[in-house]
Amino acid sequence: MKKIYLAALSLTATLLCGCGPMYNTEYIYTPPKSDVGIMCVSNCASNKSNCRREEDLRNENCEYRAERDYHWCLSHQGKDDKDKCFKSYCSPNYSNCDSEYNTCFQGCGGVVTPHQVCVAFCN
Repeated sequence: MKKIYLAALSLTATLLCGCGPMYNTEYIYTPPKSDVGIMCVSNCASNKSNCRREEDLRNENCEYRAERDYHWCLSHQGKDDKDKCFKSYCSPNYSNCDSEYNTCFQGCGGVVTPHQVCVAFCN
């Protein structure tokens, strides 16, 4: 048993040490100089807000269905089969909203500059 524990500990340490840095892409937004461009960017921001609200609603619906389906499964399984039931994982995905915003922002004359930011295993 002690050998298995040591092997598992060693494997875990090796995997953690082998992980390189993890990065996220963040953006620097340089707004357009014209008043028309600024109004255009305001419209982009409004569209992004609406997109995120719609994504939040999709996520809430997903969570509701997952909860409902999980409880239905529990009520229809025999007591020895309860482990067959699992709850689905829901999470909002804003990447499309952000991508559309960046495209819109640039279309208004603004500049979007991506840069990498280390978020884990940074040196």
